[in-house]
Amino acid sequence: MSAVYVLSHLGLGDNITSVGLVNFLKECYDHVYILCKNQYADNVKLLVGENSVLPVDDGKEVQALIPLYEKGDVIVTGCVYSRIRSKITNKKVLDYVPQKDQ
Repeated sequence: MSAVYVLSHLGLGDNITSVGLVNFLKECYDHVYILCKNQYADNVKLLVGENSVLPVDDGKEVQALIPLYEKGDVIVTGCVYSRIRSKITNKKVLDYVPQKDQ
């Protein structure tokens, strides 16, 4: 079973803008998880699904993310995390070519 963990900036607006990414990833992985602040977990669950949210303590997101590299792919977005790298091994994601507008 394949899994991917998504870490964006942890503001609620940042989680909302990640919904498109999460929906795309659901086509490529068996399980997609998005890390979010505890205080936003209920709202983010409404957007991406109950089982797709991993709440974390504010300021502890990097510590929460590190062990997940062993469990699956990791996608990190945003300049705040410039020292943390994404890990993508899923061939469908790596080979994705955006469709051109008609």
